[in-house]
Amino acid sequence: IEKYPDVFNAAALSSPMHAPNAKILVSPEGGCLWFRATDWVCKDCYAGFKAKPYTPKPFDNNEYTHSKKRYARLLKIYSENSEIQLGGPTRGWAGQACAASKDMQKDAEHIKIPVLVLQASKDSAVTPEGQEEFCRILKEKTGISCDGNKGDKPIIIEGAYHELFIENDKYRIDAITRILEFFEHN
Repeated sequence: IEKYPDVFNAAALSSPMHAPNAKILVSPEGGCLWFRATDWVCKDCYAGFKAKPYTPKPFDNNEYTHSKKRYARLLKIYSENSEIQLGGPTRGWAGQACAASKDMQKDAEHIKIPVLVLQASKDSAVTPEGQEEFCRILKEKTGISCDGNKGDKPIIIEGAYHELFIENDKYRIDAITRILEFFEHN
């Protein structure tokens, strides 16, 4: 939306990765510095201590959705379509994701359309600070708010995990309703 401002009339972002949660030992920012400095060593090596190729995981302790049924459906789709299976992040991916985060914040001043940012309050994949910084910069540089009104913060979906569209209805309906209302007015 920064590079092609005339393609869309408005954009709704669901748990966007304005900053990945690249926490290794200390902080996400420290993790990003480490990945950006070392991703050239082994781009295809898995990042962190637990990352590995795609392996179906049981629902227990799931950090992406509260919905067991939707998670099971996702695993079924993954099993039928190996080309979309996602494993853990590699060092190269983490380094590039961290670099892209900085670019998204820097390039926010070029956005010309209304933007809605939905933030899952229990997100462990991305940081709320990255989304909040993006929204602050967007409002400061362009006057565009991330909440569809006059604010400079994302709309928080309280209690939700990262994947808002496969969340329990309690969170999913709230997210989709806000998006549809936003598009109706923009």
